[in-house]
Amino acid sequence: MGSGPASEAGFKRRFVPGFSSAVRCLLTGLILSLCTVFQGAAQHTAQNAPNPENLADTAIPRINSTDGPANRLPGGENTAISDGEVSRFGRLLVQTPQGRIEPVDTYASELLRKLHHRDHYGRLTATEWLLGVLADPDRWSREPFIYLPDKSVRTLLAGAQAPRTDGAHLDPGSATGRTSQPAAGKYAALHDFFDPQGGYRLAGAVEKAYAKAPGARDKRDKELLKADEKVNILYGLLAGRMLAMFPTPLRWYSPGDDLSGLAREDSLLIAKILPAYSAALAGGTPPGERAELLGMIETFQQARGAGMLPSLARISAEIFYNRADIFRTAFRAYLLLGFLLLVVATNSNTRRKKALLQTTSKRRRWLPRLLTVLIVAVFLWQCAGLGLRWYISGRAPWTNAYESMVYVGWTTVLAGLIFARRSRLALALATLMGGVILFVSNLNWLDPQITPLVPVLKSYWLMIHVSVITASYGFFGIAAVTGLASLIAMIAGRPRHDLRIIGELSMLIGLVLLAAGIFLGAVWANESWGRYWGWDPKETWALITLLVYTFVTHSRHIPRLSNDFAFSAMSLAAIASVLMTFFGVNYYLSGLHSYGGSGEVAFAPAAAGTAIAAVLILWAGIRYRRLQR
Repeated sequence: MGSGPASEAGFKRRFVPGFSSAVRCLLTGLILSLCTVFQGAAQHTAQNAPNPENLADTAIPRINSTDGPANRLPGGENTAISDGEVSRFGRLLVQTPQGRIEPVDTYASELLRKLHHRDHYGRLTATEWLLGVLADPDRWSREPFIYLPDKSVRTLLAGAQAPRTDGAHLDPGSATGRTSQPAAGKYAALHDFFDPQGGYRLAGAVEKAYAKAPGARDKRDKELLKADEKVNILYGLLAGRMLAMFPTPLRWYSPGDDLSGLAREDSLLIAKILPAYSAALAGGTPPGERAELLGMIETFQQARGAGMLPSLARISAEIFYNRADIFRTAFRAYLLLGFLLLVVATNSNTRRKKALLQTTSKRRRWLPRLLTVLIVAVFLWQCAGLGLRWYISGRAPWTNAYESMVYVGWTTVLAGLIFARRSRLALALATLMGGVILFVSNLNWLDPQITPLVPVLKSYWLMIHVSVITASYGFFGIAAVTGLASLIAMIAGRPRHDLRIIGELSMLIGLVLLAAGIFLGAVWANESWGRYWGWDPKETWALITLLVYTFVTHSRHIPRLSNDFAFSAMSLAAIASVLMTFFGVNYYLSGLHSYGGSGEVAFAPAAAGTAIAAVLILWAGIRYRRLQR
């Protein structure tokens, strides 16, 4: 490799004791791997890329292995890789572009989610997908997996190119080499964005979009910039610039970065280790030699990153958090248990004594208690998820839209448990509401990525102000859902006054929390920006929400608004102010609180929800008036 004895000795003195053997392993592994890289590349460049399901079926058959089950890598069919090796690679550390140090397992999920809008590809996990990209980057540059949800962007991309007949883009339904019109569906390959001369097909449109002020960009411009970001991410990954796995005192480096400012030995290792491992994957190098290369990366990280790496316990906790998918399992359980408890709670108030859930008085006592215990168990599971995310990130888990949604869902179920002894129906509705909120948090437009805090959020007020004011949204949600249930009961001809009692209590608790949160936020604003109140959009809408709920809670003193229908209708309508404060300000208005957003809210669901609520209120009003007569 050209390194003399003196430089090698200096390298060993600066490294931890015993690393000289690893250096010798590196040299041996590099020689073996580099001898096979061109042969492996030649064998795999011309291979066809099937769709995700076919790729998963044909590329990862299970075989016998002494190191656990083994997979065939997509793009490295000559390589049998064990689950142990996948896990070991996933435990390596990488620094994200935002500066967070995290396991490769997490980083691969974030990359795949940005590119493909899922945290898996077919039956491949994110880490297996990343290993496949390392094994054969050319194949994955031709695989149509970049998600393009906007039709205008797909039309623009398809209009910028002619149908290809060189086999560069394959029909996703076959592996026979049959060509198709690029970007005809919602997925495109990286090659589709470049013409035969290497020119970027979207360059002109992207430049025009960037030339506009952020507030002047329409939906097409935003989607175009998102597509451009995905292209840059995948292009940087294939070029070796998106895997910053090698720490130095100043920054972490990727193999494709400029390494001219580093010591010669460090730059040699950084430039060669990961490409050698990629070549070993592509060429079918024995697992023992690949393990030596992974061991060298681990040793380099431990030696050069001493004092800045997360603990082994935190790494294990984060990988468990990724695997458990706690909030997704919680929302499914909440929806199921909430629905069952709703059936039991409503059935207990009917006169159908032969109903399935009321055959005996013993069952009437046993089934609701069992469902309540299961709801508590799921709630504790969600608590564990919040605690894990807090431990992993090192800060309170309610700093962006995704985390806030998860926290609001948690407070909603908590509110239901508080009122459970007074009303099983309230617990059922709260559980359903919590499940819906967690379901929304798992939609693609909310990014679950753990990111470092912006400077203004690095304050103890984060845990105090945000937790208090966001908790109020959970209690307002209970008031809204009990109001909705009361309207439905009126339509059914069986009004329930107990729902109003639960709604009023929830609303009063939420109002106290909101008022306290606004005052605490004013104190934080004075510390951060030098003023208590500045009519920022978030501040303004929080005040509007406070005034709206103050009016609703005091409406009982107005004779024409003191009835159950008026309160239920206002409880449901008032939640619109919370939604505007929580979502609208972050995504549709610009201000000092815009850092809380992590995606974009679609307008159509909000319009549809408003129309449905208006119809229900009108229908319930007509039925309530007839009942009063």
